[in-house]
Amino acid sequence: MTFPNSRQEKVIQHTGKPLVVVAGPGTGKTSTIVERMARLLKEDSQREVSFITFTRASRRDTEGKIISRVAKKDFEGSDYDFPRVSTLHTYAKSVVHKYAQTIDRSNAFSVLVSEKGELDLILTELILDLDLDVKLSDLRVALNAYRCTELWPESFEIDVDTKQQILDHYETMLSFYNTFDIEGLVNAAIKILSSGDMKFPAILLQVDEFQDLNPLDQRFIKLISSNETSQVVVVGDDAQSIYGMRHANPQGLNDLWTSSEWENVVFKDCHRLPPQILRATQALIRDCNYLGGKINLPEDNGDKITALSCTTRKIQIEIVAKIIIDTMNTEENIAYNDFLVLCPTRNHVSSVARVFEEYEIPVRIKEKKTIPDDHWRLLLLLRILCFEDSLALRQWLPILGLTANIILKIRLEAMESDVSLYEHCESSCNDKIGGFFGELEKLRKSVKEAENFKRNLLNFPNLQIDLKLFPDIGVTFEMVEGESFNPKSIVEAIFERFGIYETEETTSDEKKVLVTTFHSAKGLESKCVFVMWVNKTFMPGKSENPEEQRRVLYVALTRAKEDLIITFHDEFDSNLNKRTSGMSPFLNVIYGHLNIRRVNKESLKHYKSK
Repeated sequence: MTFPNSRQEKVIQHTGKPLVVVAGPGTGKTSTIVERMARLLKEDSQREVSFITFTRASRRDTEGKIISRVAKKDFEGSDYDFPRVSTLHTYAKSVVHKYAQTIDRSNAFSVLVSEKGELDLILTELILDLDLDVKLSDLRVALNAYRCTELWPESFEIDVDTKQQILDHYETMLSFYNTFDIEGLVNAAIKILSSGDMKFPAILLQVDEFQDLNPLDQRFIKLISSNETSQVVVVGDDAQSIYGMRHANPQGLNDLWTSSEWENVVFKDCHRLPPQILRATQALIRDCNYLGGKINLPEDNGDKITALSCTTRKIQIEIVAKIIIDTMNTEENIAYNDFLVLCPTRNHVSSVARVFEEYEIPVRIKEKKTIPDDHWRLLLLLRILCFEDSLALRQWLPILGLTANIILKIRLEAMESDVSLYEHCESSCNDKIGGFFGELEKLRKSVKEAENFKRNLLNFPNLQIDLKLFPDIGVTFEMVEGESFNPKSIVEAIFERFGIYETEETTSDEKKVLVTTFHSAKGLESKCVFVMWVNKTFMPGKSENPEEQRRVLYVALTRAKEDLIITFHDEFDSNLNKRTSGMSPFLNVIYGHLNIRRVNKESLKHYKSK
């Protein structure tokens, strides 16, 4: 296929009204947006051009592709205040940092690291202050839902006045600690853009996966697009909206499509999926009226997708293992990392990995990168040192041995005095707090001497780190001649090393079979894909939205570039008192596109993949 085609070229050259692009799987949306950014930067490297992605992995991938098309100096720009390629929350953070004064906030704020309990710490204090009879977990879920959608969950049975008290006191607590939650960054950016107190620059903005953003995220993008001098291109596919648990709003894409304020383009030609996979997956969503279902279909070449009906769960895994081994032994130019195995849940992923290990198949699994305790303590200390971070200090107080009651008294005194926790503790008469600030001052005085600073860090009371930590986070204490060492570089290194603001699952690039969940497959593609456990028990699950589950399966099936194999196993039917086919009703929709083969214990021994 010639790139770019006429529709892709229209997007690349677009000016004027904001543009919404509907692009199904394999239609070249990423290549098109990368080409658009590359051309804009080649024409003028000083332009304020940005690309918003959905995940950190996508950000890294897109950034690499753009840099390969333009000079790195042109990509980085000299006077640009916002990131070239980032997730939406990182982009919103840059807006809030630049214009914090318009909402009466300091631009030296932190962002809550939920993984390390910072959000729960604040919510626990909020429950205590308001004397609420509510579980921490229930409050966390309800507050997140409200801050993404401005709607409380029906299950959160609290009266209206108390809900308002929760919102008000939560904002008070965030302001007191000079921090934002992730959702709050977007809300603050919306408030800034809506205030009219500043002139927001003309932005050339590209936004990927619009259907996966929540209503408040989408409002933020629409506010940017309302600037007549900005050029905004939004790309999405409502048929691939699978993040309901994050309050994703697929309807937002339809709203842009029908808006007179937006132009629209649809990419209709798929160049990645084989004909039988494209025809089957489009049949799966045919009657759902998705904008992403407008893809042109190739002629039926007679090929069908292999679906393996297995007698047991274990045989289902073993047959996939045998196919991988058989393929590796009989085909040239194929490696283990050419296989992608998708499962409904993490428990299924673990089951597959265990059996694959028995067959000596090398496996890699997506995992969330967590920050170790020693790195976290170092980060807390450096936040206190570099930014007088009250939230970091609050977490250090128990390390000093202060009891919960003493910490509560100190916090309430600071809030009543309308000063930060850092300022209040700095003048405290408490011996333990005074000793901490004395050691902090020694550390501050050694900032300009890298070796002395490192030595003081290693000896800092309660920090508990050793020399092994520094190479691990890629930090060097070698000073550039004529320049002073800056400890903020360590903070930046830790944040990047662990993706603290952009937490997500990561995997290695080793030549191993990737086994992961359906949801984690978003953005991936592979030569050979196995979609397992497509059973009525899991697709759709009893507690899941069936239409979103259809979209989840659609995403999983469209990851294959060459071969796709679907598996399911028999389930026990209590009404019939026997085992029957466990095939998902979604497979009934595409039954005519499947070549269903039966696999039992005996046929497993003699199974041939071709």
